[in-house]
Amino acid sequence: MAWIKVESPTPSKPEVLRIARIMGITPDDAFGKAMRFWLWLDGVSVDGRVDGLAPHDVDAVLNARDFCNALMQVGWLEYDAQNECLIVPHFDRHNGESAKARALRARRQAKWRQKSVDGRVDSVASTSASTREEKRREDINTPIVPQGTDAAFDAFWRSVHIKTGKEAARRAFTRAVKRMQHEGIQKGDAEVRLLDRMAAFARSPQAHPKDRSPIHPATWLNQGRYDDDPAAWEGNGREANDTTPFDN
Repeated sequence: MAWIKVESPTPSKPEVLRIARIMGITPDDAFGKAMRFWLWLDGVSVDGRVDGLAPHDVDAVLNARDFCNALMQVGWLEYDAQNECLIVPHFDRHNGESAKARALRARRQAKWRQKSVDGRVDSVASTSASTREEKRREDINTPIVPQGTDAAFDAFWRSVHIKTGKEAARRAFTRAVKRMQHEGIQKGDAEVRLLDRMAAFARSPQAHPKDRSPIHPATWLNQGRYDDDPAAWEGNGREANDTTPFDN
């Protein structure tokens, strides 16, 4: 969704008051017309330049006579008559994509500080949006299991190495969770373990063998492969209990 950056003092800035006086309108009307102009500009320019238009063209678009003249008088607009080009000084400070990115980072940082003051967070804030994005990419393999077995299985299924026999795998997943519960493991912990181990297995060479068919998810679950030492998955040798092509 398109948007523009506007500071809270803008409606009462001297420039807005001067525009109102020049045009003989109220400051609120002047601010509203300025907002319409900036929104229009955001849709037609990426660098603050609009080629092929004169001030009266913009006045016609905004239905505001002499508005562009008022903008030029306060220094918010320039007109290059020789090249027939409208120019907005310092466009990158407010309308440019970098300005919008800075505004979003500032907003996120302010929200984090407020949460910190309220005692809802105890971690160190990140001031870099790109750093946070890199962190999300690093954490992509960390299992986050939704509430409920069906949702947990759906998360499990997204990480499997070969999406074959989904319903059989669903049944095997439920049995594996119950099996671990009988061993004293909490249901949520069991689901996390299955998702964690499957994600690790799916990245290993054994999940993508070159000399045989890959082990099906249901088989993997029914054989209790989630209890294997993950280090053993780094090899690609065929194991004795891999002979079953599919278990229901």
